[in-house]
Amino acid sequence: MNIIYLNIAGFNLKICFKNKKPRNLRYYSSYSLRTEILKYYKGFILKGKPKVIHFTIELYKSPFQIIFKSVQDKNNKYLLYYQERGNLIQTFQHLSIIEFNLISKYVLQKLLSLHKGLILHASAAYFPRGSVIFIGRPNAGKSTIITLLKNVSLPLADDSVFIRQIGRDFYCYQTPFVEKINWFQKKKGRYKIRAICLIKKSYSSTKLEKITSKTNILVKISNELWSDVKHSSSQLLSLTRFINSFDEFYLLRFTKNGRELLEQLSRITFIITADFFAKTRGTTASATIIRNTTGTALT
Repeated sequence: MNIIYLNIAGFNLKICFKNKKPRNLRYYSSYSLRTEILKYYKGFILKGKPKVIHFTIELYKSPFQIIFKSVQDKNNKYLLYYQERGNLIQTFQHLSIIEFNLISKYVLQKLLSLHKGLILHASAAYFPRGSVIFIGRPNAGKSTIITLLKNVSLPLADDSVFIRQIGRDFYCYQTPFVEKINWFQKKKGRYKIRAICLIKKSYSSTKLEKITSKTNILVKISNELWSDVKHSSSQLLSLTRFINSFDEFYLLRFTKNGRELLEQLSRITFIITADFFAKTRGTTASATIIRNTTGTALT
């Protein structure tokens, strides 16, 4: 497979390996990179060629086929291992999956900046009424919440999410990047955003409060933007548009008491047992219980 087509955050990427199969497989690590891409980007791979290609990454078998440039600041000197021409990046196949992820992240930042999107350091889960994104400082409990909700929601992320505006609505997309938790599947697809929760750990009780003033929201969320210097301004502009157009922001103080967490989240979304997700996948499911916005059980 010399060409791999990916769909990430609604964008179609073409990954092209620019060489024939080498005789000495031990010398070339390109097949290791291809294997890693097929592994970690499995849920984002398209079966056929899409009508529109938003970006192309060409990987050559020898680094000497690429023109390298070095960048130097006051104290450091850096070697750029790829060159960019419009919507094309050229690099070499002897990359690790980590280096390839850095390139793909850069590409996605560029595309998101042009299409009203952004990358957030956050966790997320999908419920029948839409996705809920959890944002907090390091060690605020983003991964803990996803673990507590794993039996009543579809986990989407525990470290990073894409957000895009499509029409008047905002959608959450999964990222292909490696995260702390690896027990849930990542794939292409979009999930309409139901709410944004700014989270804090609590040692007394779990409480969910609607945020009525947006004065401090931009400051708090902008700290969790995943962006390089080149795209920071456009990412901040996209975040500002999002905050101005979206009203479902909440402050969630939570403990590790799963029951209390479900009771509070049932105010903004339906809570449903994991059997629902088994049913949506076409397998046998038992009766489920849904909660409405007041917390009353519906069967």
